[in-house]
Amino acid sequence: MVQYAFLVGTAPQDYRQKRLVHFYNNLKSEYTFSERDIYIFPNGVDEILLEYALTNAIEQNSNGTSGSVSRIFLYICALSQDCIKDDCITLGNDEIRKSVIAHYAAVAEKVGAEMQVVYDADGELIAEESLGWERIEA
Repeated sequence: MVQYAFLVGTAPQDYRQKRLVHFYNNLKSEYTFSERDIYIFPNGVDEILLEYALTNAIEQNSNGTSGSVSRIFLYICALSQDCIKDDCITLGNDEIRKSVIAHYAAVAEKVGAEMQVVYDADGELIAEESLGWERIEA
């Protein structure tokens, strides 16, 4: 079974939202996702990049490859509930239209993949340093 999880946050550089970290840990422990199945955008993502990632995940099914995607999780975490609107979710300077996400959920269903979308908000930030992460300068 091939599965993908896309975790999108909106924390400032060098930080992560507490719920994003918690969701990541739950995917690994409770839902048996491996680290290679989870793609994290802790500091936001623009709509075009998110579409690209979802398209690539879904295309595995439509190409009929032996490792067809059976499950896609999309977790989007804004800084506050005010950023989650009826038609879009605001992630810093970027907006993700809910109609775009609904389109990809419909396409995933057509190719036999289950897509679960979770909208959340969390203003509590954790420094990546405190998670044991080191910043590597190139």
